[in-house]
Amino acid sequence: MLNDDRTFDDNERCKVLRETARTTTRWRHKSATGSKLRGCVLPELSAASRHHGYLSLQVELLDPRNEVACSHYREWARLNLSRPDARRHLEIEIHATILALCLERKANSRVRPDIRFSAFFAAHQLDISDELVVLTPADDPGRSQAAGADDHLYRSYVREFDAGWAQASKLRLSPVRWSPLDTRGRLSIHHVRNLFKELGLPGCTFTNEELRSIVERLDIDDDEGDDPRRGVDSA
Repeated sequence: MLNDDRTFDDNERCKVLRETARTTTRWRHKSATGSKLRGCVLPELSAASRHHGYLSLQVELLDPRNEVACSHYREWARLNLSRPDARRHLEIEIHATILALCLERKANSRVRPDIRFSAFFAAHQLDISDELVVLTPADDPGRSQAAGADDHLYRSYVREFDAGWAQASKLRLSPVRWSPLDTRGRLSIHHVRNLFKELGLPGCTFTNEELRSIVERLDIDDDEGDDPRRGVDSA
């Protein structure tokens, strides 16, 4: 099924991404914010790695430190998404994805995220697994397209991703002293702010309300309903 070219809507896209994430050994993602990676893919990759071992995860996002890149996104979003608060939306979404990846890195040694920032905003999103490439227009997520690994489009988009990856700037996650969790294992606004500060990200200047908004986007849950990270402390 995964080797056929096809087009699908946003709901089916998430289903397809989850399906292929369960069997892959490598994932490459490129988008402005990483919100779909955070919501649909990362939980499946985390679960799969516990059965299949080490998993390579490359994530390229728009650089929230680059005002020129962000301004281009703001203008594009204003014209195509009717989003007047695009700049803050962009920053919050990017920081939420980075926080989710930092938490995964801390909790699961089998998934080692590699995050890089792009100085250019691409009008499409890329997700590449061992078996499938999914291409999604940023302004029309209801028209995603996919191609299997034996298709020339797959190889073309792998080359496109690798070329952009080589030019993107690396976010150094190690060594990082600050954990976003407090001594009780709960997400703490204070600790999240300090993590962003150590990473050199603009999120360290966000208000407490904006940081809470970032944490809420993680939608932390577990089967037992007792994940201590569900709590968010202001201190």
